[in-house]
Amino acid sequence: RLAFLNSTAARLTLPRVVSIMGDLFGWDADRRHYEYEKAECVLSADFAGPAPNKQHAGMRTACTADVKFAFDKIDTRRRGYLKADGIEAAAQELGFPLAEGELKKAMTEMDPEGRGEVSFPQFLAWWNSSEESNAIKDELMRKPVDTGL
Repeated sequence: RLAFLNSTAARLTLPRVVSIMGDLFGWDADRRHYEYEKAECVLSADFAGPAPNKQHAGMRTACTADVKFAFDKIDTRRRGYLKADGIEAAAQELGFPLAEGELKKAMTEMDPEGRGEVSFPQFLAWWNSSEESNAIKDELMRKPVDTGL
């Protein structure tokens, strides 16, 4: 689950997660190695870069570092803002391309003054505040967690 928010953090915590689970489930060294390799394969296939493959995801959120990485990748002149085509490219980079009509709506939400430019803080706030994402987050917070313990 962490990889959907920050694939780098997921990769960095993998050894500790395998250690904890190994202790909990009594895995020997061979099983721990197997589970580590299996998880590494999943991370490499679906979460290869800062923005994971979110083709079927419903929640459009990302950590600040991933959004900044995508923003800066598009803002090659380091002006500190993106125009509509840059916003479209950044959304694509983050794994959620904007459907037809969404770009205009997004620009209106991020740039209410109509300057045609969106700063990183404006983009970050908009990216992590979609109605769909907020609805999913609210639902998740209402459901009790079943840890099975």
